[in-house]
Amino acid sequence: MRRILLLIWLGLVAPVGALEGAAQSVPPAPAAVAETGTKSPLFTSRDAFWISGFAAGAILIATFDDDIAVAARDSALQAAPWISTPAAGLRVLGFPGAAVITGGMYAYGRLADRPAIADAGFHSGQAVALAAGLTVVTKAVAGRARPYADPDNPWDFTFFRGVRGDSYQSFPSGHATAAFAAAAALTAEAAHHRPEAQLATGVLLFGTASLVGVSRLYHDVHWASDVVAGAAIGTLAGWKVVRFAHRNPDNIFDRWFLGASVIPAPSGYEVRISVASPF
Repeated sequence: MRRILLLIWLGLVAPVGALEGAAQSVPPAPAAVAETGTKSPLFTSRDAFWISGFAAGAILIATFDDDIAVAARDSALQAAPWISTPAAGLRVLGFPGAAVITGGMYAYGRLADRPAIADAGFHSGQAVALAAGLTVVTKAVAGRARPYADPDNPWDFTFFRGVRGDSYQSFPSGHATAAFAAAAALTAEAAHHRPEAQLATGVLLFGTASLVGVSRLYHDVHWASDVVAGAAIGTLAGWKVVRFAHRNPDNIFDRWFLGASVIPAPSGYEVRISVASPF
């Protein structure tokens, strides 16, 4: 029972803190930025609180890594099609799904002249890319063995062993990182463009991202602490990218990619893109 409760906690309760943090990281509305010209650095002193909280959560859950892995390997769970089929879909949704969805939002927003959608898609895609880069480096350095590679030893870390192959790239979970980066960024964008939709958006996206993380435990490719660490990296990346972009609307990336004009060609099958120079 304790193992099952831990799985429920990871999938349903853990996102609450992340959603609360997203609410407190909401950038001001576009009009407020235009009036005040407010700019802010990428990181603030308040971030230390959230980073410490995420780190404490990962350390706490790490003490239960073995118990949670044993629960996820239960033969009845593994044989249940109502679990295995959605779990396979969630794996794809985490990656490459997060990148495809955010990229698709950006493309649609540009082609359909929907600036808010293009804005949300572009910044969310940036968050996913940033989180993915951090994850790749961390995986290589940490060199943690995946559960299937060393089932009885969750503490099997060796510095830089991750460069040897996928079996030693357990920490952190890349799928969880991507899913939470997209969830955090899109929730913050919802708060920026449509504050009334923030709560519903956050519950849906963070809940889905949590299920992506749980699916990685089900497939025995990550320890629970890998998922929590990935959630932390992704969430922080999503918050920071959106906050920085909206506090610094003249940044070079937004000027290049959101300052472009997309004009449908007469045939309806081609577009002409003119990009505004950032200089």
